[in-house]
Amino acid sequence: MSTTARHTAVRRSRRATAGLASLGLALGAVVAVTSPADAATDLVVTSNEDSGPGTLREALAQANASPDDDRITFAPSVLGEIRLTGGQLVATVGGGSGDLVIEGPGRDALAIDALRKSRVLDVRGPGGDTRPSLTVSGLTLTGGWTYAYSYDDQDGGGVRATGTDLTLDRVEVSGNLANQRGGGVLLVGGRLVVQSSTVQGNRAGLNPNSNVGGGGGLFHDGGDVAGAALEVTDSLVADNDGGAHGGGIYAPGAAPVTVSTSTVSGNTATSTLTGMDVWSTSGTGGGIAAHTLTVADSTIRDNVAEIDAGGISAGTLDVTRSTVSGNASGTSGGGLLAGTLTMTSSTVSGNTSPTGGGIVVGTETPAEVVLSSIVSNAAVSGGGISTPGTVALRGSVVALNAGGDLGGTGQATLDHALVQEPRDFAYTDSGDSIMGVDPRLAPLAFHGGPTRTRRPAPNSPVIDRGAAFGTTDQRGFARPYDDPGSPNAADGSDIGAVELGATELTGPAQIGVVARPEITARPTLGTRLQTDGGTWEPANVALTYQWLRDGVPILNATSSTYTLGWRDFGIVQYYGEDNRHRISVAVTASADGLSPATALTDFTPFTAFAGFQIGERPTVTGRTKAGSFLTAHPHLGRVRPAPDSTEVSWYLDGHLLERAVGKHRLTLAPRDRGKRVKVVFAYYPPSLDAELPGLPGTFRTVKLKHRVR
Repeated sequence: MSTTARHTAVRRSRRATAGLASLGLALGAVVAVTSPADAATDLVVTSNEDSGPGTLREALAQANASPDDDRITFAPSVLGEIRLTGGQLVATVGGGSGDLVIEGPGRDALAIDALRKSRVLDVRGPGGDTRPSLTVSGLTLTGGWTYAYSYDDQDGGGVRATGTDLTLDRVEVSGNLANQRGGGVLLVGGRLVVQSSTVQGNRAGLNPNSNVGGGGGLFHDGGDVAGAALEVTDSLVADNDGGAHGGGIYAPGAAPVTVSTSTVSGNTATSTLTGMDVWSTSGTGGGIAAHTLTVADSTIRDNVAEIDAGGISAGTLDVTRSTVSGNASGTSGGGLLAGTLTMTSSTVSGNTSPTGGGIVVGTETPAEVVLSSIVSNAAVSGGGISTPGTVALRGSVVALNAGGDLGGTGQATLDHALVQEPRDFAYTDSGDSIMGVDPRLAPLAFHGGPTRTRRPAPNSPVIDRGAAFGTTDQRGFARPYDDPGSPNAADGSDIGAVELGATELTGPAQIGVVARPEITARPTLGTRLQTDGGTWEPANVALTYQWLRDGVPILNATSSTYTLGWRDFGIVQYYGEDNRHRISVAVTASADGLSPATALTDFTPFTAFAGFQIGERPTVTGRTKAGSFLTAHPHLGRVRPAPDSTEVSWYLDGHLLERAVGKHRLTLAPRDRGKRVKVVFAYYPPSLDAELPGLPGTFRTVKLKHRVR
């Protein structure tokens, strides 16, 4: 094949007639063929090069210049990657151009790589209520970075779209960086649809001089145009870092956001803006931060926010048939934080935060939690739900939460619910709820349906004790199934997110916790903590332990005791960030023929430092004679907790001996005769912040009896 043929600009459309060839058109010429049926022009990319004939860049230039709708496809030979050595690609839609469709061969077959030199794609539309659109399918968009652009042009590391609608279908957006907003994708003034796609490993907010970040994966602000929305369906948004807000997804505008049949996992939001009204707009949100959010049939898990809302932060939030698990935040709302909350047939489990481990409803607006399971979350207070307002628990389980199941200054109204440990939270009950009892739920796992759930054991007290609050459970299985062996409280529905069916009522019974375990001893560095193990039913069970630091397992800490060390300590930094640590332990009970059960202790108070415990006073050996040497022995093996460093200072007649600073051995000189020797031993903890000095040391002084002779 000739060089000219290999570098064709854009192949003629398959719909072009054979008569074109007879016109003597060169094979490399651009041929725009319009189909009367759809008024669209097909452009075919034939080269993997970045510029020149047959390239994607040239096809986009032709589409931008065309007033018609256009479709760009790729020849079968265009596979692997297209490396953008010439900067970002630009797609112009509307305003003299038509709509545009870019159809790739598959996201695993072809990647567009910006090589960390520019963003991948800039999409420009005129905006307004009747906007043009761009649809991209079957491609991977990677390697974008906006560092080279001016300060106000650093959004959208992978894709930036303004004044247009954008659909990403079967696309991967990964490994892109934005110095400000939208590490993967940013869209302003339109509708963004992400379907059957992956948005992974992108970062936003990289500019160290900017406090404007957010949307590590996706950033959307629809503005006030008609039809603006963000829709994520059948997609994965994972391992993105949003900087200030929304590690996975950030949508601060009023346009609605919908996440359905998707997973948002492993995202982080590592800082926050000051003075932000998290209740009426959006909070930090390790997974998602949005103004108005609907989550359905989805999983929000293992996201982290440095400040608020590990999983979800939303002004108005509706959660249906979804699981929020394993998320963590540094201040409040480990699982989710909302101004207004409606939750139905969902599970919130294994989330951690100082306040509201599972859920925080931050306003006095009444919240509603129906046929849901809020279990095994952890907080200092309000381990399950924390709110200053009213929360209606209808057919829901709130149990096994460290720090109490309910917290805050609000009130709960219970209707056919189970609450194990309300503590001093005010509540009223319809008379058909269950209090103070372990619901006996299996660990979080796939028990049918698209999301993980906490299925009741065959001996669970929630079976048939609910009421007719819905016709299906979280898994989509029919409600109710009436177990003939269990008395009904109403229609035979089970309490919680899962309705046991006929085939699920067999199997081993589960151990129940009568009293959750507790930790004894004050948490001071060097102290050995111990747990009492809790009280179980039956009583004769074997116990195993896993100690946790801020809810995260501590390596090799699996006995009934744990000795506090430096890693368990922390400080409040000068800019207010709280890096102090709390300790807890998960105790698992097992017995032959029964399903095991796990219960968490409450968090300890912050680990304190009360100075070093000097088990053996330091000593000095040797002869106080000129020409001899003295040796200082700090006996570090008897110091608790182990110091990070020690310092030995030698004094003669009260004056610091410069020649021996930091040395453990001193050789006495003739000029030292007649002087008294004093040694000061200093034991220092580590400096826990590079910008702050270390904590005060502990000092011991040894004075020698005889003068130097």
